[in-house]
Amino acid sequence: MALCQFSQLTHTEKIRVLAASGTRLARRWNGGGCSPYHLPSRGRGFYVEVRYAPGLNSLEVMRSSAYPALLDAYPLPRR
Repeated sequence: MALCQFSQLTHTEKIRVLAASGTRLARRWNGGGCSPYHLPSRGRGFYVEVRYAPGLNSLEVMRSSAYPALLDAYPLPRR
């Protein structure tokens, strides 16, 4: 799935796609969990940031990007 296709999905569809095909890369906790995911696509794929809102008991897709700069806020292991 391409980023433009993912962007057109409903909130529920985005969460389903992430659960089925996404790889969680890290986790950050500041009042709610934030996690970046990688979704495969042609080329390098793309990245999606998901936030868990504990007061609402819900997941929010915060932003998505084809560029890994989205990951700058997360402590990721170096390869």
